[in-house]
Amino acid sequence: MRIDLHAHSRASDGTESPGELVRAAAAAGLDVVALTDHDTAEGWPEAERTALEVGIELVRGIEISARHDGHSVHLLAYLPDPTYPPLLAALQLVLDGRTARLPAMLERLRGEGIAIDDEDVRRVAGDAVATGRPHVADALIGLGVVRDRTEAFRRYLNPGRPAYAHRYAAPLVEMLGIVAEAGGVTVIAHPWGRHGRDRPDEATFAELGLSCLSGI
Repeated sequence: MRIDLHAHSRASDGTESPGELVRAAAAAGLDVVALTDHDTAEGWPEAERTALEVGIELVRGIEISARHDGHSVHLLAYLPDPTYPPLLAALQLVLDGRTARLPAMLERLRGEGIAIDDEDVRRVAGDAVATGRPHVADALIGLGVVRDRTEAFRRYLNPGRPAYAHRYAAPLVEMLGIVAEAGGVTVIAHPWGRHGRDRPDEATFAELGLSCLSGI
């Protein structure tokens, strides 16, 4: 059995619609695919319809932007009730934080001499619910400023670079409880993949295991 439990569509920062993503997963020979867009369940209905059409198992998920001990943590929430009011409220705060950060990033890019505005980003973001740094990176690519997303992040958008701007992220322990109350399963995404083995460390994982964390 072939399974991919972490995939994004254009509902956040992916490149395909939810239906196209599911079709691509089936064409690639996957038996199970999870749609885990950033901070939204917007793509679930389309993905579910397509999964039934092509005969692939869909796992409904959300990748939630969280923070713990001052560090960014991405929390995968599988199969929560998307109508659970505390979950909806928590996700809206994160989405609002994304929206509020965009003007600051664009202003800083203009300060670097780059002619970029909100419309440049909206053009590449399309109907994405969650507009984020990858969309700004795509706008920079479209303007010919950088070759790819990697260069955009390295030169401008990573922490410590000229256009980086902080944004709100949900408290991790609080989100673990909310997702559990919504009937979901929680998994920390790409542990140690970006910041080394100290973010979070093994002791922290052990503590989080007592706070409804299901896996890594």
